[in-house]
Amino acid sequence: MARPRQFDPDKAVAAAMELFWREGYDGVSFDDLVQATGASRRGLYSLWNGKEALFAAAIQRYRQEIGDHFFAELEQPGAGRVALEAFWERFEQAARHLGARSCLVMKTAQHPMARVPAVAAEIDAYNERLRLAFEGALARAVTAGEVDLTFDPATVSRILLGLATATASETARHGFSDEAARLIAAGREVSGLTPSPSPTSGR
Repeated sequence: MARPRQFDPDKAVAAAMELFWREGYDGVSFDDLVQATGASRRGLYSLWNGKEALFAAAIQRYRQEIGDHFFAELEQPGAGRVALEAFWERFEQAARHLGARSCLVMKTAQHPMARVPAVAAEIDAYNERLRLAFEGALARAVTAGEVDLTFDPATVSRILLGLATATASETARHGFSDEAARLIAAGREVSGLTPSPSPTSGR
């Protein structure tokens, strides 16, 4: 009879996600994962055949949990300018707070692990969810007359995804820098969120 598993796989993935997020893929050994999850090496290998497979599971969890936190408001049926403003506010606060920890998915996109098919699929799904959330909110904001865009919402959504990715890369390398602040400001501007100038009174 098989011995009962001595650890909770869901909790193990959550612990692995936190460890990879904090230390990066290269900073984590399999022994570190054993210690962080409270599982045995044999127990982890029974579900994931190594560090790479557990990392893919951790990326999937991150995509789902963090994606819901950051993207859900943009995805609501009535989301428009207010949701876009809230996104960039949350994004900036996270960038300031996390610093070099940055976004696990976006910084992994710059790592050789991004070439691993299972990891690449998670990165693509995360980025496409954000792009579509941007596109939908922008389209609704334009229709409602809340923002003016230089390009169509689909094009702008791709620009915004690029700016968000560049911000994550910058903060991963240098923490929250002046460049990161400029990239976020550009994101707000491209989103059409730059305040309209106040009318000047005539003399």
